[in-house]
Amino acid sequence: MKWNRSGRRALPGSATISAAFAPDAGARRVKSQQQWWTFGAFGAFLLTKGKTIVSVLLAGKYSATIVSMFLTIAGLGYIYEWDFATGVVLMLFIHELGHVLAAKRKGLPVTAPVFIPFVGAIIQLKRNPRDVVTEAYVAMGGPLIGSLGAVCCALAGWAIGDPMLVAVAYVGLAVNLLNLIPVHPLDGGRIASAVTRWLWLGGLAISYWVIRQSGHNWLYILWGLFVIELCIKFVRFKGKTGSYSAFGLVDTPVERLNTEKLSELLAEPNLQKPSFQTFSTMDGRQRVRLSIPALWLRSIVIMPEQGLITDVSIKEMRIVRRKGKSYLRYKYRIVYTPHEDDIYYKAPAAVRWRYGLAYVGLSGCLAALMYGASKLQYMLMTGPNG
Repeated sequence: MKWNRSGRRALPGSATISAAFAPDAGARRVKSQQQWWTFGAFGAFLLTKGKTIVSVLLAGKYSATIVSMFLTIAGLGYIYEWDFATGVVLMLFIHELGHVLAAKRKGLPVTAPVFIPFVGAIIQLKRNPRDVVTEAYVAMGGPLIGSLGAVCCALAGWAIGDPMLVAVAYVGLAVNLLNLIPVHPLDGGRIASAVTRWLWLGGLAISYWVIRQSGHNWLYILWGLFVIELCIKFVRFKGKTGSYSAFGLVDTPVERLNTEKLSELLAEPNLQKPSFQTFSTMDGRQRVRLSIPALWLRSIVIMPEQGLITDVSIKEMRIVRRKGKSYLRYKYRIVYTPHEDDIYYKAPAAVRWRYGLAYVGLSGCLAALMYGASKLQYMLMTGPNG
């Protein structure tokens, strides 16, 4: 293991320099004592101010983003330097921001980014794209904007002579390049869908090699999930689609319902089978109108994707109070077969060539930029004559 001057792991790309700063046993003992003092002070701070901090963080719509970002910085900061950890998380944030901007341009609503410590960050589309070209466009936004952010970081490090910023840029470039591996659910797998689906098979081999070279055996679990998802998609292409379930909660004011039947249904909600009608709106989203005539209950729910509905049931009913009013809250389950066939993956040849060239060009640029960033970091750490 390589160490830097402060006794923490060296920044990526600086192993050849940091070997000279390996701490002895005394230095490690001092570092351990300093860590305990740090944890003690941090624990005392949380005991006194933790409730206020948590209430502030959880108050807004971006609470999950803020909390997960701090947790990721804390996890990386325990292993590396805090400024380096913060920079890496910002690189991940810029990458996810690229997806958000691309989705907004296509009119797709998305969630705020959520960070997963030691793994990365994710966003979720609130509505599925209409076709594979839209999916590839949103996927391309992350590596493209993320790469621009990493280049700006590297240029800032070169301008002020800070090798740490260049190291952050190197990691940012690496993250964006790895995301271009053509395997679902990585960005490269979604972009490859607009080029040719046969790239997925090559992506499995590339991802296996990357995991083997990294030495992180736990990544084989993710690789296995990639294989399962790939098999499912190829089965779907052959017309053998499986059944999926969509769950949700609906609140309806009690004053609108037939209260005489309400107590009976609350006791045995499974006895009442709801009727349903399904329709699609101009925005391409499928909706389901649920109704229980005996209860005068009618509700409209939105499906996560287009599909053929085979069964609708109500799993749970109860009365809840909100803002001084009573509501009937029920949990529904919709069983459906998704419409994901070859029509979704059809794209004009010109579009496939355009995305293919953009995919190969971006991958090559990222590889070249990573090489340049490693050379720049070495030069800044050793001097021009090093």
